[in-house]
Formats: sequence, C-alpha cells, structure tokens
Amino acid sequence: MPTTVINCRDSSTLSATTSELPANETFSWLALGNPETGQNFVLDGFSFTTDASGSATTLSATFDLPLDVSFVVYRDTDENRRWSPDGDDTLDRGDGTVSTCASVTLTSK
Repeated sequence: MPTTVINCRDSSTLSATTSELPANETFSWLALGNPETGQNFVLDGFSFTTDASGSATTLSATFDLPLDVSFVVYRDTDENRRWSPDGDDTLDRGDGTVSTCASVTLTSK
C-alpha cells in the first residue's frame, strides 16, 4: 500500500512524499485543507512521476500550522485533470494533521 508523508522545513513550508507506488509512472495528487482551521484550499490534478524506487515528492508550499489535510493519490484515467471517485484509479486516500514542523505520515483510509 502506498504511504504519504508530509515533510516540513523552515517552520511552515510543506511538501508531500508518496512512496511504494509503481516505478516510473505518472500519477495525480489531490489535497484538501480543512476550513475549520481557516485554511480552505483544494489542489487537484497535480501530476507527478515516480522515480525508479516508486517514490515522488510534490512541490513545496507554505501554510500556517496546525494544518488538517486530506489527500488522494490517483491515476487520472478519465484525463479530466481532477479526481473522479468513480472514473479514476484511486491508489491511496486518507488524512492527517500537521501540528508542528515535523514529518507526519498521513493515515490511509
């Protein structure tokens, strides 16, 4: 099963690393911020290609902490650049909270 870890540096710059995916393939990522913390955001359709080990790291972005985040890693099989639960191949889905600037493994559902 894939694993997604949120990495933090410089007190609030976050990136996500997903591992245990097929090597050298392209996937998409969806991230949702929790509006209860005042950080309502949707990042969908961000594509990334895994390396030879089946891992990839997303671009970095700055957020205030704590941050509640939900995520989906998927193959965009219907090619519409957004996650479609019934139309795409979902590989991992879950959530977690980044409370302090530390690496946090998100919990898969």
